Amino acid sequence: VEVVVVVVAVAEVVYFFFFFFYFGDVQASAQALEVGHDGAPIDVFVFDAPNFEAFKLGQAHQYIGGFGLTAARHLFHLPFDGQWFLVARPASEGAEYELAYRLINLNQTNQ
Repeated sequence: VEVVVVVVAVAEVVYFFFFFFYFGDVQASAQALEVGHDGAPIDVFVFDAPNFEAFKLGQAHQYIGGFGLTAARHLFHLPFDGQWFLVARPASEGAEYELAYRLINLNQTNQ
């Protein structure tokens, strides 16, 4: 899903596009989020529901992840149970990237 966010700072309005993915209710003690991409610099943010709403509104928010990530694989251990969102956008305007993600069951045993 593509969403437009408007950020107003010092009388300047900035528009940017990002893609987000909703994971529903996640059991943090049993699951982690793995994100892989092609190595192009991307901004990756993982939000709980209240912080995702604040992000969309341009308000103060907290996230897991960061700006300009280039490693091909990231493993995010979610700190608590709840509804979680993955947000991704290119680190520079007009850049292209490929992204894959999955929830990993941490309690799975090898047989």
